[in-house]
Amino acid sequence: MSRSRYTHIWALGSNSDGQLGIGQREEKIFTPQSVGGIDLDPDDGVCAIRGGGGHTLLVTKKGDVYSTATGSMKGLRKGDPLRASSHLLRFEKLRENICFCAATLSASAFVINAHEGARVITLGRGPRGELGRGTTTEIFSADPIPKFTPSCAAIDFAAGTRHMVVVLANGELWGWGQASHSELGLSQPNKVVDTPTHIPLPFKAVRAVCGKDFTYVVGEPNSGDHAMLTTNDRNRLLSDMPQRCSGWQDIGATWNAVFVLDTEGRVHCWGKVQGLKPAPGLPRLEKMAVGSEHIVCLTSGETSEDRKVVSWGWAEHGNCGNTDEKWVKDSWIEITIAEMAKGEVQGIFAGWATTFVVASVENVRADN
Repeated sequence: MSRSRYTHIWALGSNSDGQLGIGQREEKIFTPQSVGGIDLDPDDGVCAIRGGGGHTLLVTKKGDVYSTATGSMKGLRKGDPLRASSHLLRFEKLRENICFCAATLSASAFVINAHEGARVITLGRGPRGELGRGTTTEIFSADPIPKFTPSCAAIDFAAGTRHMVVVLANGELWGWGQASHSELGLSQPNKVVDTPTHIPLPFKAVRAVCGKDFTYVVGEPNSGDHAMLTTNDRNRLLSDMPQRCSGWQDIGATWNAVFVLDTEGRVHCWGKVQGLKPAPGLPRLEKMAVGSEHIVCLTSGETSEDRKVVSWGWAEHGNCGNTDEKWVKDSWIEITIAEMAKGEVQGIFAGWATTFVVASVENVRADN
């Protein structure tokens, strides 16, 4: 018998546009299904999966980017005409040499860290400036945004429903798109920013995440520096924000709340967190992924069998696993995958009511 390991991806949740990449369009998927169309080398893996309004982007560690679903993804394949009937029900490779990806309601974007610095490609539809290309509201070419040519690399990239931000290695934050709630900076008087614009901060940015109408930015974990870019305090994003954010391991945002995973494996949150707060007794956590209205985490453990994928929040579309409840609150659900019994979870990702689990699985073959 010979043994080898390979990377496999499972998906569950909202799938009416085929955004899970499982080969069909059943609206709600409660049991994890195998994702098709992606063949990863043993030394490759998945570094990011980002969901938009009915489409999904996936970037591998080698820099290949894949896409699936309809809507804003129509015409994104090279040479594809813009056809209303065009569907991608499994992931299909779009391009190479990508470092980051992000998706809004109807647009997709990719970052290339070229020798001369970061370059951003935007595609799809952006009626609120999401493309960063001035008055252009629809484009399906592969050229980077003109006149945005920073001399350093990008270290993070994020998108909300209608805006995008990029963090540069020099600590600068740049953004474009909808700005009606100052999600692109308090000094921005315009409701729409249709070209990349520098967002002043009193510290060097390291990470950023976006909600529906806000941007949350953090500095180095030991600095405690963080900023909330919004004027909308309806959900107490400003009122309940801690003075400092020290010792963060990861950050994420739902449409209306912020989540922080600290180095002790605990989750902190504020904003509209009804039904989203971590339940008492939740085990120590190793990884966190934040979707539009749900949370997915990997618990800590000494062995791969000890680590569990758990989820809570808005569960109506199956994104939290097998439950009849619309909300999983004050508790959590363990997402189990039979084929992964002896696998090791490499990554968890959450989108717009979608959940993805990536694992290294053992393959056993009989020798000839």
